[in-house]
Amino acid sequence: MTSWAFYQYPMRLLFTIAGAKPMRRLQSTFLCPRIFMGSLGLAAALGAIAPLREKKRAFIVTDKPIRQIAESLTPVFQQFGFTVEICDKAEPEPPIPVIDEIVEQMERFEPDLIVAVGGGSAIDASKAAWMKYERPDLDMGQTTPLESIGLRAKALLMAIPTTAGTGSEATWAFVLTDTSETPPRKIAHGHPELVPDFAILIPEITVGMPRDLTIGTGLDVLAHAFEAFINRQWTNILTDSLAIGAIKAVFKYLPIAAEDPRNTEARYHMLLAATMAGLAFSNSGAALTHSLGHALGKVYGIHHGISVGVFIPYILAYESKVTNSYVELAKALEIKAASEKEYLDKLIELFADFLKKLGVPTALKEFGIERDDFEKKLDTLTKYAWEDPTVIFSVRPTSELDIKRLFEYAYDGKVVDW
Repeated sequence: MTSWAFYQYPMRLLFTIAGAKPMRRLQSTFLCPRIFMGSLGLAAALGAIAPLREKKRAFIVTDKPIRQIAESLTPVFQQFGFTVEICDKAEPEPPIPVIDEIVEQMERFEPDLIVAVGGGSAIDASKAAWMKYERPDLDMGQTTPLESIGLRAKALLMAIPTTAGTGSEATWAFVLTDTSETPPRKIAHGHPELVPDFAILIPEITVGMPRDLTIGTGLDVLAHAFEAFINRQWTNILTDSLAIGAIKAVFKYLPIAAEDPRNTEARYHMLLAATMAGLAFSNSGAALTHSLGHALGKVYGIHHGISVGVFIPYILAYESKVTNSYVELAKALEIKAASEKEYLDKLIELFADFLKKLGVPTALKEFGIERDDFEKKLDTLTKYAWEDPTVIFSVRPTSELDIKRLFEYAYDGKVVDW
């Protein structure tokens, strides 16, 4: 098992205890950034931020494909007196050594505003680099939510998402890649202080996003919102409302955005849905779609949103054995039924049909994964998923054997009836 704190038994036990309803009623928080929306959102935010920044040095973290978008935003920062430097070293699911490279450039520039421009990977890279820039003395993997790490002594963090998916602009989590393992493993980590100070939602910069990327990132939104609602121990009326709103928006606007990439109305609502789902799961928890999806995506190179979205029908059936929260969700989605079983069956069908409508596989074998290869890698998939910290947010107590069975059922597209 990896040495990162969230993967160790004491921390997993702490999250389990803290998630109990009686504990949540004693003390809980709702963490969120200041959100600026619309075409003029960045200018509005900088108008508020600029007087608070003495050095006015903005360090933009992005990746090479998105650098052009980052450059197009630079004049807005300059209008408010900021000196800007762009670092385009972010990579998909950023490997840990890449973070060190970003930190080196950050330390030379000495920013007092760090700006993430990109999808979830660029924002996650910014969070991890920001932590190391602020606290080079810390072992990043050993930080826990129980201790203050003193961020913001040097810089504030702004996130400008260019996809409508991860919701990382609204969360305290990040995902990196540990390349020291074979195959490489996704590492999920975070800290409450990592919630960005500002989230800027500009629909125009997501216009023209390719269909496959639109669908993949959109399904990540759906998985976040689904699990934020279905796993009841961490939820509350705030997260429930956000989750249901995000699910409704995805069902309505994702097909439009996928087929009409330049539809700014659909893009705007998908951006809002991504942030809503990010707020929902960051304050309640993502669970088994993400533990299994993290493993599947890294081992087989499948886009994160697709790899978590494909598991929604299976996890819904699995969790239904210990909770009937699906009934409330089904009613919120205007499903009519005469029994709890009928609500469940229709809800599973709704999610599965939505995947099919978008052209997304509903069984792992449909990704072209050969059975022999799947069986050879099944133990690794199970190990990575079982050790993933998102497992602890499952409302149904799970086991390594259950994780393995879920992979097997999802491979063949079988109904989870146990």
